Amino acid sequence: MLTIERAKVEEVDLIKDVLSKTWVATYADHLSHSTIEQVTTHWHDPRLLRSQIEKPGDYFAVAKDDGTVIGLITLIALNRDELYLSRLYVLPAYQGKGVGTRLLNTAIASYPDASVVRLEVDQQNAKGHSY
Repeated sequence: MLTIERAKVEEVDLIKDVLSKTWVATYADHLSHSTIEQVTTHWHDPRLLRSQIEKPGDYFAVAKDDGTVIGLITLIALNRDELYLSRLYVLPAYQGKGVGTRLLNTAIASYPDASVVRLEVDQQNAKGHSY
């Protein structure tokens, strides 16, 4: 059963694993292994992830399938009306099954006054563009 819940600091290693696996699946055809390794080492550093989970005002949640972390989202409130989608990742085996949509809808619902959601998608991320 799919559940969406706020991320916990204790889940940082599981979150980093989802990020790493998703980055490899998404960018292996376009980026070198060393570039992917650099990104997943620096951008997904456990200390950075912990601080993002604990940051007041931001929304960091995970999707779980029977208790296993399979996806995640980070939504940042820029102001009362505007949100920034910092990340939305779902393990490849669960993509196309509505997990990303559930994560996004749940996150946006946490900010009832927001009227704008901004995001950036890498040009080489075809799935991200179609989403």
